[in-house]
Order: sequence, then structure tokens, then C-alpha cells
Amino acid sequence: TPDVASLGALAQYLSDVGVRTAEVQQLFEAALAAPRGPAWHRAFAQYAGCFAVWCEAAGQPQQARSLYEQAFEAYPQCPYALGNYPQLLLLENRPLDDVEAAFENALHVHPALVSVLLKYAAFLRHKRKSIDRAEDVLLRALEVAPHQADVLSTLAVFLHATRPNDPRIEDLYARA
Repeated sequence: TPDVASLGALAQYLSDVGVRTAEVQQLFEAALAAPRGPAWHRAFAQYAGCFAVWCEAAGQPQQARSLYEQAFEAYPQCPYALGNYPQLLLLENRPLDDVEAAFENALHVHPALVSVLLKYAAFLRHKRKSIDRAEDVLLRALEVAPHQADVLSTLAVFLHATRPNDPRIEDLYARA
């Protein structure tokens, strides 16, 4: 009998490669309806969060909100759901303070989530117009993952756009 993890992993893979068909939606729905096993809470929250991201991309924000709520009910510390929830708040045009609080909550629970640090830095730069705070968050991401190409390149692009004469830019691009 397929379980939440096997069905969810397949649905997440298809979603990650950009598939937006009814079959993927059915896989997510089957995963979330699968019988509960020993690791059900974590797996359910992971795939409910992933399905929520898929629903956001498919233009279904109300479905996404419901899925995030289910994910947080099943496993409130789910890194995937916590890390992507602020994007839904942005999509819903929620107050920027709410969005920032969601980012800070995710990073309070999981301070080393590089993907969230990068999204938070982009939020600070583009929505809050806070270059210095965005740079601080990117430097924090660099401390967490000093050899990760997306961190190095994101910081290089940021510096190139905000401080074009910064001597670190070329080194960051080269290391990325």
C-alpha cells in the first residue's frame, strides 16, 4: 500500500520539475489521504507544504492556505511549510509585518535554513527596501553555507546591484 512518503515524494518531484497537471494534484491528494504510519506527522506536513506551493503556482491560494494550516497542525516545526508560508502571505498581499514575522518564525525554529535566509534577504531588499538588513541576512547565509553556489552567487548579485564597487564581488562569483 502506498504511503504518504512514497506518493508525496513522487508528487514533489513532479512539482519541482514544473509539472502542473491534474495527475500531480491527484498524487498529492492521495499522499495526504494515505493511512497514518509511524512518521506520518512529519511526512504529511512536508507534502502538505509542498502541495501548498504547487497550489500557489497553480493560482489556488485558498487551497494553499488550507494546506499550510493542515501542515502546521500535523507538525508545527515542518521546515518546508515554515519556509514557504511567507510567500503565500506575500501572494495574499498581507501586511509586510506579517510576512516578516513568518520569515522570522521560520528562522527562529530553523536558523540554518539557507533557502529561507535567501528568500528573507530578497524580501528585505525588494519589499522592505532595507539593503543593510538584507546584506546581514545574506552574510548569515554565507556563514551557514560558505561553499554553496546559490549563496555565493546570490550575495555576488546583491553586491553587484547595491554596491557595484565592492571588492568581494569577483571573488564571490569565482567561488560560486
